[in-house]
Amino acid sequence: MTDDRVRAAAASGLKKILKPVAEDLRAVDRVFDEILRPPTPQVRVMVDHVKRFKGKMLRPALVMLSGRCFADIGEEHHRLGAVVELIHVATLVHDDVLDSADMRRGLATVSSKWDNESAVLLGDYLFATAFALSSNLEDRLASRYLSWVTGVVCQGEIAQVVERGNLDLTEEAYLDIIEKKTAYLFAGSARVGAEYAGADEPAVKALTDYGMKMGTAFQIIDDCLDLEGEEARVGKTLGTDAGQGKVTLPVLQYLRTAPKEECRVMREKLGSGDPDVRYEIRGRLVESGALEYAQEQARRFATEALRCLDVVPENRYRETLAEIARYTLSRQR
Repeated sequence: MTDDRVRAAAASGLKKILKPVAEDLRAVDRVFDEILRPPTPQVRVMVDHVKRFKGKMLRPALVMLSGRCFADIGEEHHRLGAVVELIHVATLVHDDVLDSADMRRGLATVSSKWDNESAVLLGDYLFATAFALSSNLEDRLASRYLSWVTGVVCQGEIAQVVERGNLDLTEEAYLDIIEKKTAYLFAGSARVGAEYAGADEPAVKALTDYGMKMGTAFQIIDDCLDLEGEEARVGKTLGTDAGQGKVTLPVLQYLRTAPKEECRVMREKLGSGDPDVRYEIRGRLVESGALEYAQEQARRFATEALRCLDVVPENRYRETLAEIARYTLSRQR
């Protein structure tokens, strides 16, 4: 994947990249709004707030694009898009509790605006709503499969919590965690989109693999942004990984390659519990090449994602999937 194409994807912006399915995503929004109408006033206020957390709409876009690669799509895919977005938003609400984050999409998190208990229960409500919506589809594949995917996501989140502060974590274990907590939902979105459009088994597998590879690249870049991003641009509380002892790929690479004394200092800083430690360690990670190493690994996964598209019919929707993989490397939020 050339730097020129990555820069071109960045310049285009995600909204422009997703233009081929813009009408589909508006339909997903309508389903999302229709299904999230709780009768309880207190819950309705919280739901109206969390609806504004819908940002990139990447997961619903994968459902639409994977479907349109093979056939015309309609209401069934739009409902699937709403399901995966509900699951995603629920994980964001829970993540903000785990991370003690104050800001999401430039807004107060549910946990900071209300409290942790309300945020956990709201996330549960969103999960329940997603599964209720998926169970109403004529084919129960999505209900069974996306329920399983959600369980995998939760396992990834639990593993990340358990491994906090484990600065001896292996790169393999780190990749396993981010695949579970992030990439599986990307993969699941691409898979259901293709399956519900009648794609054959090799194509379904290829798009599932595409989602896994692209989602892994996405999370590695997200981890890099937590260290080097600008909070106003990224739109969420940064420094939570470093401040809470979450081990990310740039840090793992630094600890694996830096001199012993420098590693000792780094370990002390990461154990401080201060999110502002990211400003102190960022320079070390850049100078040592650890940040560049992580970005290169993201590039490798994104390139592998592009190769997965070789078995998909050539059309504008396949090209959009390719553009998303390139955009993943260039994003700044």
